[in-house]
Amino acid sequence: MHMSSRFARVTVTILSALMLTAIVCAGYWFGRYDELDVRTRLAAGQTTSFESVREKALQSTRPEEIAACIEHTLGYYPSGSGSGQPTGSRLDHIVEGVRRTAVDDMIRHLRAVSGVDLGDDPQKWIAAS
Repeated sequence: MHMSSRFARVTVTILSALMLTAIVCAGYWFGRYDELDVRTRLAAGQTTSFESVREKALQSTRPEEIAACIEHTLGYYPSGSGSGQPTGSRLDHIVEGVRRTAVDDMIRHLRAVSGVDLGDDPQKWIAAS
């Protein structure tokens, strides 16, 4: 009888430790998921903003308005991992890629509207307007 009571205690202890480990792991992974969810929502908001400003610029025929859109896009969470995402992460690359594409498209449009070619450096376009 003494042996089965001891076996039951050991079994309960082991099962309790396993259950506690499972709860701690679940909490850790829930926290990781929650962090990823927040970062994904931030990235979605940033890329949507860049696309919206890009569309506004592409509909404009005023060089100063287009240059202001370029400046806004560059200043909205400064690039160089100013996206608010971890540097070099997939989300950072996505956000910075969308920013780059938007700025390139706006410069191309500004070049066509103004008839001037200041190259691909957005700062030159901003300074000239």
